[in-house]
Amino acid sequence: MIMPGAEPFELGPEEARIGCVLIHGFTGSPAEMKPFARRLSAAGVRCYAPLLPGHGTSLDDMEASTAHQWLDGAEQAVRTVIGASAVAGASHRPRHERLFVLGFSMGGLLTLNLSLNPDLAPHITGLVVVCTPLRIHDPRARFIPILGLFRRYEPTVPPPPLPPEEVAQRPVVSYAQKPVASIRQLMRLMSHTRRILPQVQAPLVAMYGALDRTAPANDGRELVARVSSNYRRLKILPASKHLAMFGPDSELLLDCVERFITS
Repeated sequence: MIMPGAEPFELGPEEARIGCVLIHGFTGSPAEMKPFARRLSAAGVRCYAPLLPGHGTSLDDMEASTAHQWLDGAEQAVRTVIGASAVAGASHRPRHERLFVLGFSMGGLLTLNLSLNPDLAPHITGLVVVCTPLRIHDPRARFIPILGLFRRYEPTVPPPPLPPEEVAQRPVVSYAQKPVASIRQLMRLMSHTRRILPQVQAPLVAMYGALDRTAPANDGRELVARVSSNYRRLKILPASKHLAMFGPDSELLLDCVERFITS
């Protein structure tokens, strides 16, 4: 059963010339992508926000899911938007003239990998990665393989439930804990993505918060320096932490995203 508020959604004119697939982050849900969807749909872009496997349901589902399944879920979402016959090469008019993929946090890792899929790459106009970490920067991360022998979740004890009025005001819908097995899957995805960065050739815009400890701005600098895209831009958001789309630079972030996708 999907958690309330974690449902996948579509927004914007169905016959839009431009489409955009919005991929959420680790243990998150499509809810965190709504600021992008609202801004882009108002500019005439059709937005699609899928729910990745293992997310938005239960911790057991999250623990049982793998990075391959997360990537498969994102890939299926893009295939659906493009149209199965178009991907297969049959005579079929794509749903949109131009298609972008935008990923937040872990969703950015998946976005970069999607751009290398030989079936999808010809249909993808450009990529946007927002606050995407290339590695876990917490020094305790090196103990994750050992930690998994003793604990299932981090933190060990979930935080107390929020009052209903605070739940209604939360900008994101996510798990209160992270399965250690899932953190290990995330680390493998990060390692793989670092290796394939030089193969990325799609036009790319990367947005990072200057105050983000999860995905420091240096990760953005490394990403933009290592990809092979002819068009690649890095924007540092001076007052932003990780959830930049809800922070003080949200308008700056959304302005940059809209300009890249609609220009």
